[in-house]
Amino acid sequence: MEIYNDTYCVYIHTNKINNKKYVGISSYTDPSTRWGKNGSGYKDSLFYEAGIMPYGWNSFEHKILLSDIDLDIAQQLEARIIKELELCNLN
Repeated sequence: MEIYNDTYCVYIHTNKINNKKYVGISSYTDPSTRWGKNGSGYKDSLFYEAGIMPYGWNSFEHKILLSDIDLDIAQQLEARIIKELELCNLN
């Protein structure tokens, strides 16, 4: 498990079937480490229950939007994208 040196990335998962989205941040060099195998990194979240379980991990497109940024910027960007896309991210 490799972690950025105090830097983060912002990513988005988009459901290919219904176009619903989930936005998040990670400090891992490879965010798929945070995501886990087939989305298992989200097991205790609403995203896992409402998105991954019924549709499957492969029904989502996974895209890194911005990387190598500090935590404050990552959190601000995550909140801005959630607001602009009118998403309701819940853990």
